[in-house]
Amino acid sequence: MNPLLDFSGLPRYPDFKPTLVTPAVEQLLAESRALIERVAAPGVPATWRDFVQPLEETNERLHRALELKLFEDQKDSIKLTSLVSTVVDKDTQEKIEVVKSRLIRDFGYDEVSATDVLNFVASIFARGDVKS
Repeated sequence: MNPLLDFSGLPRYPDFKPTLVTPAVEQLLAESRALIERVAAPGVPATWRDFVQPLEETNERLHRALELKLFEDQKDSIKLTSLVSTVVDKDTQEKIEVVKSRLIRDFGYDEVSATDVLNFVASIFARGDVKS
């Protein structure tokens, strides 16, 4: 079973693979669309139990699957940030600060955004997604 579709307990992070995201999200969206058609059909009472609660439950499933995807996307950045904070030598840290200050001064980034951009770029390098 796709770990993004297993809502029985805690998320199964070790079983997660990025290739499972699209099928899971497509399935959850199809289920949500079918539910919307069903609860919006004539004769379905607009009550909490018959209308709101089913929509809330399907939205929660989709929300949880997307959270897992976002966590996976940030995992490399989180690891790299931890690694950088403990391993980067003084010279490298000074170079990082120069790049960050240029982002702020020359391109209008604020401190947080400049750090986010550098973390994102570092995560790309860490995953090996850089194209030659």
